[in-house]
Amino acid sequence: MAKQLVILWTQNSEVTFTEMILPYLMNSKLKGWWPEATLIIWGGSTQLVRDTPAIQESIQGLVNHNITVRACRSCANHLAATALLESLGVDVCYMGAPLTDYLQKNDVKLLSL
Repeated sequence: MAKQLVILWTQNSEVTFTEMILPYLMNSKLKGWWPEATLIIWGGSTQLVRDTPAIQESIQGLVNHNITVRACRSCANHLAATALLESLGVDVCYMGAPLTDYLQKNDVKLLSL
């Protein structure tokens, strides 16, 4: 069985974040469904986080609950969101190699939204 959940969030839909991603990640942590959980912010989700204070607050809440939140540095740089994401505690890095690593591991389940 997989020991880590990775959610690759590329949509710019606030509803997808607030009604699926956020509650699932929080419940996964609080109820012990997954020993490790990671959210990757990439593409359109970067812009949504940059432009939505409520989502910024939620992202910070995930970080405060020891859920790993990462973001694509290329997207963050292009969308002028790098400093903001880093201020929220997001690990902003180039994600090509880390995503490939997640995909190649047997103990990781990747959910893409």
